[in-house]
Amino acid sequence: MKAVTQNFATKSLIVSLIQFTLNADQTAYFFEKYNLNSDSGGNSNDEPIDVEVLTQIWQELLDISQNSFLGWECGASFNLLSFGLAGHIVLHSPNIGTAIKKMHRYIHLLSDLILYDVQENQYFTTVVFNAAPAWHQQSENVTQQVIERMMSSMIKGIEYLSGQPFTPQHIFLRRESPLEVPSCWQHLHSVMDFNTGQNAFIFKSEILALPVVHQNTQLLQVLEHHAKQILEENQPNSYVNKTRQKLIAFYEKHQRFCQMEWIAEELNLSQRTLHRKLKAEQYSFSDLVEEVKLSFSKKYLGDAKLSIADIAFLLGYNEISAFYRFFKRHTSITPKNFRESL
Repeated sequence: MKAVTQNFATKSLIVSLIQFTLNADQTAYFFEKYNLNSDSGGNSNDEPIDVEVLTQIWQELLDISQNSFLGWECGASFNLLSFGLAGHIVLHSPNIGTAIKKMHRYIHLLSDLILYDVQENQYFTTVVFNAAPAWHQQSENVTQQVIERMMSSMIKGIEYLSGQPFTPQHIFLRRESPLEVPSCWQHLHSVMDFNTGQNAFIFKSEILALPVVHQNTQLLQVLEHHAKQILEENQPNSYVNKTRQKLIAFYEKHQRFCQMEWIAEELNLSQRTLHRKLKAEQYSFSDLVEEVKLSFSKKYLGDAKLSIADIAFLLGYNEISAFYRFFKRHTSITPKNFRESL
């Protein structure tokens, strides 16, 4: 993937929308008009499309289709291939909770225009969708359509990934209430509120534990490594990268993991500011600590001279069972099985 500027969405997102909306002849015309055909050297569907062009295409498609539910219907057609590398990472995650977390983390591989926040408690999980500031000067109607596409694709995606029927308990939409229920909502058994202050849906938190049908731990590790490289190339000076490198350096020197306060001081920031900057990049400090800890876990497990008890001690665990739980939560296999697979 080429380095991109802010305010973009990948070509794959708009290509799948055009193909969903138009017939073959109309699609060919749009591809030529907006230069969306793949390069002769290979697939170029991960290339960025600027927000102004994206808005123009959306508006034309809405005018042609006269479909005020185009975004929702396109999202409900849900094809992981249209989500590129991020989609494949989601497909091979161990469970629904991890899949949502991975998509949240790697959404910038697809677009920086739509963001979402996951709010979880013991009983219910809420996913709130927001437009990035880049959309504020664009069409409000188009912005809502793009958000609804993301919402419906996630709802359909949870069902596809778990292999079980899924419908949210409650859906909130900023749009006006339709005069009659459209066909794309007739299968939903959700309470729906309109003219609300946000776009969001709520579902039972127990859904997060459902396993993903196509999970593949080894492939997931390869895909995530590739995704992180792409994001680091696109954002070489990001605070996620700076924090990660500080964590690694501190651990290698002191054989323990530092607190957020130390890194904030190293970066001449307050803890609150560092927290905010990491959150803007879809990470938390604890996410990075666990990521680095997992990386060292795998490195140590590749050293046959170290026992698993030794590795647990090196990573700060007083009990080997705690290390087993940590490792299995992130990889779906035990440290012993991981070592054997090597």
